[in-house]
Amino acid sequence: MNTDPRLVPLAELLRLGLITVDEHDDALAELEVVELQRADHAAEGIDVPELAQDASAVQVLAWMLCEQLVDEPRFFAMLPEADKYPLASAALHLANAQAVDTLYNQNVIDQWQRDSAHQRLPADRLAATPVAALRHMLAQGTLSAQQLEAIALRVRANGTQLARLIVGGVERQTRRRRLPQWRPSTWISIAIVLIALLLAWLDRGTPARPSTPTASSAAADSAVDSSVQQRAAAMVETARLPGASGVQYQVEVVQEPAPASAP
Repeated sequence: MNTDPRLVPLAELLRLGLITVDEHDDALAELEVVELQRADHAAEGIDVPELAQDASAVQVLAWMLCEQLVDEPRFFAMLPEADKYPLASAALHLANAQAVDTLYNQNVIDQWQRDSAHQRLPADRLAATPVAALRHMLAQGTLSAQQLEAIALRVRANGTQLARLIVGGVERQTRRRRLPQWRPSTWISIAIVLIALLLAWLDRGTPARPSTPTASSAAADSAVDSSVQQRAAAMVETARLPGASGVQYQVEVVQEPAPASAP
């Protein structure tokens, strides 16, 4: 490992302050793991992608970004200082471009879509996986929803397994974002509004009573109010989603006395 030529650009990144000591050590460990996997898979005839032996500092940093070996908040804090850290923006551009190239190599997108995506790569976030790259193309308009549907039909019919996984992942994420995410408190609020409307409708149908209530009418009013409160509380409890631990509501029905009739 000490004679690995990739150690030179890796040490250069550390010297420039683009990576930390821990990130440098993590990259060394990852290179060793990849080397062991390559030896095992070579015996089985499996091709394992790896960092090129003659990789430059930009390529090494792009590889570390793709492998999630770099702390992203710290990395993106360096991007505004492009003059001081020109390698950082170049590595981000390369990592995002490689994801787009994977889409093209897997026949998910055509040459024109690839070239258009290269011209509109994100400069403020990492989209270094094929799924993230395809989602970015949808978000910024390089690819329309109708084009994605056509791609999905074509890939499902005769695409590679990786292409089907990429397109399927984007479709699932898109469907999840279209579903409304309502919290239990939202359902309870809706139920309270419906109950208020129901009580208002019931109150409209209540006949006017004499201005001076008798003892029997007062008792009847109390019984009616108690029954309505119980029904309203039961409706609120039914509206709460199972397992929800929302705010406990107390329902109180206030009926104003009917206006006195004219003499």
